[in-house]
Amino acid sequence: VRKCDRYAGSINLFKDYQTFANWCQDQPNYMNKEANGKFWALDKDIIMPLNRAYSEETCCFIPSALNSLLCPSSRARGDSPLGVHWDNSIGYYKAQMSSGTRPNGDKTRIHLGLAKDPHACHRLWQSAKIKQILAAIDCYGYLPDKVLQGLKLHATLIQSDLDNGTETIR
Repeated sequence: VRKCDRYAGSINLFKDYQTFANWCQDQPNYMNKEANGKFWALDKDIIMPLNRAYSEETCCFIPSALNSLLCPSSRARGDSPLGVHWDNSIGYYKAQMSSGTRPNGDKTRIHLGLAKDPHACHRLWQSAKIKQILAAIDCYGYLPDKVLQGLKLHATLIQSDLDNGTETIR
């Protein structure tokens, strides 16, 4: 497990490396490559949101673009909610999200709106993220059912946050 905030608190439940290697070879999509030549990503929390354990039950291989769809970025947002950052040049909060990773590895940003209130921008992000996840289910319909069900669960959890006026933290 890499030493970075995204992986803080993660645990490895594979017995040993050989067990992990054997498991990988039996998995759908293991060794799949994207158009840019990158291998698909090993993911631990698409099936079970907020999961911190790498295990046979919780891991799967997915396209990098799908993996990045659910990886929140805190680089530019500081203390603002997910999908929101303060723009000094205009004096407003901006709601943005990634359109995903293109086959060449590039990411693009989608502008969702501006507001003086960061929570108003966050609601814009929540609504757009739900739509983006549901569209991904259609786009990646060929993936194993447990992955598609996990995506539905992610969308449902964000919808619940939006409906209850709660900040999404995942």
